[in-house]
Order: sequence, then C-alpha cells, then structure tokens
Amino acid sequence: MLSTSVRTLRRLVAVTATLTLAVGLVGAAPAAAADRVPGGGQPLPGYTIENPPLAPLVVGGKPTTVRQGVHRHAGYIIEVPARWNGDLVLWAHGYRGQGTVLSPEPPGFGLRQRLLEQGYAWASSSYDRNGFDIRSGVLGTKDLADHFGRTVRRPHRAYIAGVSMGGYIIGRSLEEYPGYYDGALPMCGVLGDQTLLDFYLDYNLVAQALAGVPAYPTPADYLSNAVPRIQATLGLAGLTPTGPDTTTDRGKQLRAITVNRSGGPRPGADARSRSGRTSSSRSA
Repeated sequence: MLSTSVRTLRRLVAVTATLTLAVGLVGAAPAAAADRVPGGGQPLPGYTIENPPLAPLVVGGKPTTVRQGVHRHAGYIIEVPARWNGDLVLWAHGYRGQGTVLSPEPPGFGLRQRLLEQGYAWASSSYDRNGFDIRSGVLGTKDLADHFGRTVRRPHRAYIAGVSMGGYIIGRSLEEYPGYYDGALPMCGVLGDQTLLDFYLDYNLVAQALAGVPAYPTPADYLSNAVPRIQATLGLAGLTPTGPDTTTDRGKQLRAITVNRSGGPRPGADARSRSGRTSSSRSA
C-alpha cells in the first residue's frame, strides 16, 4: 500500500501543470480473438476507453491498414503500410493526468506520416490506467508488441519511441526487457525519479506559501479550491507568451525560484513561464 506521502506526491504531480496555469474498430480489420479473452477485452473497473476510428493514410498510392481494439484492458491502434519493411515502432504516450478515460494516440510531431512513408508499421497503447504509472506503460507497450506479432506478423525489428513520460517508460522498458527492443528514441524523457517528485512538491509548497494558502497534505478539493485561490493571488491565471505579464510581485518571486530550482537562468525561461507554466514544471 502506498504511504500517505507517496500518494500526496502523485497528486501534486497531477496538479503542478494546472497551478502554472466506445472503442472504435476499423471495419477492414476486426479485433482478433486474443482481444476477447475474459477480462482482457474490457477496461479495468472505473475506466472507459475512447478509440474512435482512425482513417488510414495513403502512402505510395495505397492506403494503410489500421487495426484498433482492446487488449489486456488497454485500447490500441496498429497501422501497417502496404509496402511494409517488416519493422515496427511502438509509440509510448506521455502523462494523461488522473482522468478515467483511456485513449491511444498516433505518433506525434509528424512521425506517423514519416514512419509510414519509410515503410515502418507503428502501434500505440493507451496503457490500462492513467496517472504517473510507469509500470502500466512498460507492460502495456510490450503486451501490444507481442500482440502485434501474433495478429499481424512478428516484426524483423522492434523500436520504441515516445515523449515526456513516454521517454521514462522507454528507459524502464530497456532495463526490464534488455534485448527486446532493437532501438529507442526517448524524447524529453522524465527520468529524474525522486528528484522530479521533490521538485513538484517544492513548487507546490512554495506557491502555497507565497499565496498564503496552506494546503499540505493536499486535500481532495485541491484543484477546485486551493489552486484557483493560489492562481488569483499570484496572477498566474490567463498568462500567454505574447500577452501582458499579469503575475504579482509574489508570482514573479515564484517564477524566479522555479527557474533557479530547475537549472538556473537560461534563454526562454521567462517566455515559458508566461505560457501558463513554469519553465520546467510541465506535465509528463
């Protein structure tokens, strides 16, 4: 059982970004029998899965094949180009907050199109739960890679890529399953472990102290009660990179402390803080 302090830290991870501020199946590829094993084809209790049909792309004049379904309590998407080179890229998504809706996503930043054009298949899992749960991401991604091998074909090589918490999942995946993946691309991976959680805790406690809103351990209504009052007192709500700087003197003090705690002054720190988040208090 998690200690009170660990549960509190996880809750603070979920709200830090705020402070600084069903299943669709593509008809051509029905869910495989493996998706219908007892219990595995449904989300865990308390969760729902949103996986609307993803339209295939046309690559080299031919449409891709898209498969979608539920496997081991997680939604998934698989896409294979007509001229498949035999290699597979697993996409590990980032932090989704504490919500109860699970949703897989295509590779971001134009990578979906790029991968398919170069002949790679890709697959993405929603994981079986949200939150800062690295284990769920590691297991969900590997389960999907195995499922791909059973339902499509075993790939020649399997790679794994992802951003933010997805980068963390990649690091742990390589440790847990050495040799399973042939290559990895962790982007902006959240690999600080306890140091990162300490930073989030420090940020929240400093914001509370500057705003005069004591709220630790974090109460159940932290987001709906304490956070709006902290934002109003420090002038954090509604900040934009190009708009006026609405932060109060104490809000500017929070910004300076955050910059120093996250590595010191550097280009872009001020603009980043005015986007609604501090320069490094990002959601994972």
